[in-house]
Amino acid sequence: MTRNKAQKAVTRQRMAETGEPYTVARRATLSSDDPSSEEQYAREAREAGVSEAEIAAQLAAFRLRDAAEQARELADAAEEAADVAERRAELARDSAGLAADGADRQELARALEHAEAAERAAERERARADAAEDAADAAEERAELAELAEEEADLGRRGPAGRRPGGLPPIGALPPLPPQPPQPPRPPRPW
Repeated sequence: MTRNKAQKAVTRQRMAETGEPYTVARRATLSSDDPSSEEQYAREAREAGVSEAEIAAQLAAFRLRDAAEQARELADAAEEAADVAERRAELARDSAGLAADGADRQELARALEHAEAAERAAERERARADAAEDAADAAEERAELAELAEEEADLGRRGPAGRRPGGLPPIGALPPLPPQPPQPPRPPRPW
């Protein structure tokens, strides 16, 4: 977790310096010092007594989160391309409508063909955007699962019986609440 906070601080500093969006700045900072940042994290984690399996799980979670962010960026770009293609198709359809007013059959046929081609391109772009969105959702889900696994591993490191700091039992280990006493009968309604 410490490495994650440090990475965010470096990313935010780059954002302030360059004006880049968070994801662009994060990728740049990761690529500028990645694998050494991963190596540094692994070294610090080993020094702190973290097992190799846990280190590998955390590194995998980092990589999955990065992949999810990249997939989301691709989905956003595909969505933008689909919007542009749909606007082009609308313009082509409008142009064909205007051409119908004063054009000969050949010009009208070309305008309609252009409009239909633009509509097909828009449909393809929309399908790509939908596929990219699905891929981004799946990548984010994998990253969340990896983070949950990391949190589970963190809970396992807390000691016997899963005790939390301060000696509190795990959240699910509390006894159930006692049953509520029965409600008194309602008085009859005066009619």
